[in-house]
This record gives sequence, C-alpha cells and structure tokens, in this order.
Amino acid sequence: MNSKARPIRSALYVPGNKEDWIRKAPQYGSDALILDLEDSVPDAEKAEARVIVRKMLEELGGGRQALFVRVNRLETGMTGDDLEAVISKNLYGILLPKVESPRDIVEIDTLLKLFERRAGIPEGDTLVDPGLETAQAIRQSYEIATASSRITHMGGSGGKGGDTARSIGFQWTPEGMETLFLKSKVLIDSRSAGVSYPMSGGWFDIHDLDGLEQLAIQLKQIGYTGMSLIHPYHVPVVNKVFTPSKEEGLDQKLALHVYSRAAFAGLLVPAMAQSNDPRVLSVLSAGVHSPYSSYKTDPELSQWQYSIKNAADAGGFYNDIVFDKLSEANPGINYFHAAPGFVNTNWGTEMPGLLRFM
Repeated sequence: MNSKARPIRSALYVPGNKEDWIRKAPQYGSDALILDLEDSVPDAEKAEARVIVRKMLEELGGGRQALFVRVNRLETGMTGDDLEAVISKNLYGILLPKVESPRDIVEIDTLLKLFERRAGIPEGDTLVDPGLETAQAIRQSYEIATASSRITHMGGSGGKGGDTARSIGFQWTPEGMETLFLKSKVLIDSRSAGVSYPMSGGWFDIHDLDGLEQLAIQLKQIGYTGMSLIHPYHVPVVNKVFTPSKEEGLDQKLALHVYSRAAFAGLLVPAMAQSNDPRVLSVLSAGVHSPYSSYKTDPELSQWQYSIKNAADAGGFYNDIVFDKLSEANPGINYFHAAPGFVNTNWGTEMPGLLRFM
C-alpha cells in the first residue's frame, strides 16, 4: 500500500477552466476535488486551464481535501503538457482516463517520474486512479492494478450513456443490475492487487438524489469505499452513505502507524476529521518496524536512536500537533487526551499516545 493513500468518500469533479468554481468547491464538503483538464475543457481552452489548475493547486493545497487532476488521455498527445503544468507537492494524484492496458500505466509512470524529478518532489509521490471505461480495460483490470504501486484508488462504474455503456452495450437501469458484474469484477481485482481504497462513480442525474443514494448503498455493500461525483448536490448524500456507522466504527478501530511529520499530517489528521463517531487512535512514533520505515524520510527523526524515552517524547510531540490541528479545523468538536499507555501490535509493544475523540 502506498503510504500517501487515504480513504476518500466523495471526490467532486470541477472544470479546470472555471477558476471561480474551483475556488468555491471546498465549501461543498467532499473529501477530494478532481480538477478536470479533459472532457469539461474545450481544446481551445486547455492551455489556459493548465495555468488555472496549477494556480488553484497552490492556493488550495494544504487543506483538508485531497486534490486530483484528471489529465487528457495518452492518445491525445497532451498528457505530458498536463503533467508538466500540475505536478507539485500539493497534488495528491491524477486520474488517467480511458486506460486500455497495463502499458498505459507503465507509460504514465515513466512520465510522472520525469516530471516529479523536475519539480523536486519524491519519486512515486503522485498517485494514479486509472479510468476503466472499455470492455478491454475491465477485462485487464487486475493487470492494470498491479502495474504500479501508485494505484491506490480504482473501480468499475457504468453511468447512463457513458463510455462504458457504449463499449459494452448494456441497457442502463437505475437499479444497476446490468453493471453489477463489472463493478464487482473490478472491485475484486482491485482488492486482490492491494488497491487500498476502491472508488466507483457513474451517477449523472443531478436531481435524482434517491437514485444516487441507492447506488451508493449498493457500492458500499459490495466493498467500495467512495464515489466520484459531478455535482455538489451529490456530496452530502454520498458522504452520509460512506461514513462508518457507530457499529462499524466500533468494529473497525483505527490504528495508524505514523513515523514522520509528513505522514502524520497527511494520513492521521484527515482520517480523524472524517469520522463522527468515538474512536481510539494509536500514534506509534519513533519505532523501527520493517518494512514500514517511513520515519527515515524525516531528517530530524532519522537521527534518533530508538528507545522508550524517545518514543514517548515523540508521541507527546505528535499529540500536541494533532490537537492543535483538530481544534483549528473543527472548532465545534471537543478533544481530550486519554493516556499515554501501551499498545500491542504485531511487531511488539510501543509507548504511544492514545488519542480519543468524540
């Protein structure tokens, strides 16, 4: 699993040539934004849209929402220009449309490495969500999912009148039984390939919120963790469906192994902020647990020698940060610190800080 990946209930598309729309989009409450350079942008406006999207990545980066960019498909010859414009430390990932085979993933991975080096960001930092919109792509979904460790979100969908419907020829119904197999097939391939957070989509009726809710429930029941959406009206419906219930929260205690400040801010705080239920989180810090040695990416922590004292000191430091960030981001919620104490893991016992929030 790529350590940057995080659960996303809702990802809202926004046209990349609409600067005002992008600036307003965070207020709608989606977990991610997809700044679109593909279908929603006319060819004559692609260059201007790249400038706008880069500007908005700089402006919105560092906030609660993950920022994706949907680039133009490889066959257009515009993908490289898109990547050169948008690759930055604030970019969470790209959506690559109309992927046909693992070769497309190998090609995009090569391009990403090039532009990551030019931008001075770590190789592999940019995640990839491949768009599987044809029968051929769906048939090869496992091979596509395993072609790169960048792939942490992926899924099958089948909206009314979409590319998938045209490729396969199914007759769309609101109940979605005609697309259940393809969504399940891609889901199983994604999960078996280690894709952390499979996401689907494909609801194009802006006003039918009941139909959207039924689709979201179906997707959650078969194992998806979120959806991509085309309209702000859809965000609260989908967030509600994919937010864990109290029972699910109790059954799925969240324990994140966090070793660097970057991983801490990027993974733990967003995960905490997404939950409305009481939860216990374990902040395990300054330990060395192979193969999870990402603490070495932090120059300060990498100088530390592991000890119970150092683990406790780092745990206290992280606890200070988490409460500062949570209080700042969620002024209406009260947080309290319940420990420190010991937590058992598969690798041994550490001195963590226990965080309990409500």
